[in-house]
Amino acid sequence: MITWGIKQLDYIGSDERVITIHWVCVAAEDVRQGAFNGRTGIVYKPDDPFTPFSQLTQDQVLEWLFAALGEEDRAGAEAEALNALNQIPITPSPPPWDA
Repeated sequence: MITWGIKQLDYIGSDERVITIHWVCVAAEDVRQGAFNGRTGIVYKPDDPFTPFSQLTQDQVLEWLFAALGEEDRAGAEAEALNALNQIPITPSPPPWDA
């Protein structure tokens, strides 16, 4: 399963307009996890709706992030998270008291 999270937002100005989203993409399977972190700049157009910083939601910021990343970069981040998941070595072993 792939999940996305927001780790930090950078903003400028007195209106606290977000300019950078720091994010994490996590791939999970059973008890294992792999993660890929990144940051993406946000470019505003004058006609874009504005939401005050204190009223932002994670869903809204994820929408911005996915729009800024595009499908190809989003898929690339998810592939990196899956790659990290698959590189975690698992060594099955009986408990030491059974050896």
